[in-house]
Amino acid sequence: MNLVIVESGAKAKTIQKYLGSDYLVTSCYGHIQKIDEKSDLTRSDGDNLPRPKWVFIDKKAKEFVTKSKKTIKTKKIGMVYAATDPDREGELIAFRLAELFEKTVPVKRMVFQEITKNAIQKALEKADRNGSIDSNMVNSALVRTYVDRLVGFGCSKYLQNALKKYKKRGLSMGRVQTPTLGFVLEREEKIKSHKPEKYYEFHIMAHGFTFKAIFKNPYKKNKHQTKDLEEVKGIQNLLKTQKTLVLKTVKTRDGKSNPPNPFSTDTFIQAAGNQGISPKAAMTGAQKLYQSGKITYMRTDSIRINPSFESLIAKEVEQKFGKNYLSNKTSKIKKKDKAKIQDAHEAIRTTTLQSSGVEQTSKRIYEIILKRTLASQMAASKNKTLTLVASLGDEVDFAAVQTYVTFAGYQKIYGKSEEKIPSFSKEENFEKLSMSKPHGLLAKETKPPARYKQYTLIQKMKDTGIGRPSTYVSTVEKLTQREYVKVVKGNIFPESIAN
Repeated sequence: MNLVIVESGAKAKTIQKYLGSDYLVTSCYGHIQKIDEKSDLTRSDGDNLPRPKWVFIDKKAKEFVTKSKKTIKTKKIGMVYAATDPDREGELIAFRLAELFEKTVPVKRMVFQEITKNAIQKALEKADRNGSIDSNMVNSALVRTYVDRLVGFGCSKYLQNALKKYKKRGLSMGRVQTPTLGFVLEREEKIKSHKPEKYYEFHIMAHGFTFKAIFKNPYKKNKHQTKDLEEVKGIQNLLKTQKTLVLKTVKTRDGKSNPPNPFSTDTFIQAAGNQGISPKAAMTGAQKLYQSGKITYMRTDSIRINPSFESLIAKEVEQKFGKNYLSNKTSKIKKKDKAKIQDAHEAIRTTTLQSSGVEQTSKRIYEIILKRTLASQMAASKNKTLTLVASLGDEVDFAAVQTYVTFAGYQKIYGKSEEKIPSFSKEENFEKLSMSKPHGLLAKETKPPARYKQYTLIQKMKDTGIGRPSTYVSTVEKLTQREYVKVVKGNIFPESIAN
């Protein structure tokens, strides 16, 4: 019999079903050991990293190891597979498991990106061939831990002493947390320093189109905006005698919208946020789907999909919509993002192309991922932009712009379909004009930049190269828990202590 150790109980149950009675699958529930706080992390021998003393995180972790060693003996376990998550932290946990068990029984590293029967079997086969711990990933995780201890712990202690007057416990600073809070403070400064400027627009509704006045004195190079109130009032006066818009030009322009890349952690959180799902809820839901074998690993910066699964998607798309809906391009990473991406895993995708077997509570998140999985491999959508320019009494021109879908492409997944483009001819008259709200004279003000929402702050972290997919949500959550920020109707406000 062999012992497989994973990080969660839900994952253990799913994998146990796939492996059968020759394997015993158990969970260590994440990290089981931490560095002793008394360890000196400033000394090392030669080019090696410091080798500190490790201690158990809690009583439960120690009991897990004691119980596992007993199981190894009583069940005559021949091999232990450290099947922790496929990231730096997972590799570090596997490293500690190996250190704790390898004197008793051989320990091999087992890695998989999805919890399906086929993926688990392949992971076992690979582990049997070459199941060694990745020392580079372990060292990377250790360096991050050492920096947290040497810098973060020291800074946090200083912070707690400096802010005694607030009488708050648990105040902390960190290499990711601190600059992330800085983004919130910088945005708040811009909001406070913003001085609103008034400007005007004039809209007329005609023939189902919103026509916007083209001003002679545009505001900030926007021809549909002006600060000249007299010019706007001139249009109002003109409308007392002129009741017809006369079409001067009709132009069309072809365009297209490329399919989105498959989800990485940050883009998944962004898409979920756009549907009103908080980052924490999105990642918790994705974790459950991963543990039940429905999606691939959800902490990733990759946009790569396994070629064999791409073939399955292609068959599904062709069968559902036709061959012309298939993409002939692969997902591409922007040059500016290449240096930031580890690409250690696949993108977040479903493991099948069906919704059956997904729990009702997880269906909404599953559908978001399934649609993106399919859309990423589909053809670009095509459109045609229609621009109408009409004059009011030969004195003021108005323009209306409308875009129509001519080929839905990947947008078919999101309910889009082809639209009929209306036809117009020069000198055509539009006589039924409406200037009632929300049209007519519109007095507006420039707005300050929007406050961050949790998911837009995470996007800022990704764009700036701060944090990793595994820390995005926990970092933002920690800012709230420490009461450095508060979230009001989804918007993030800095608290006084943050300054």
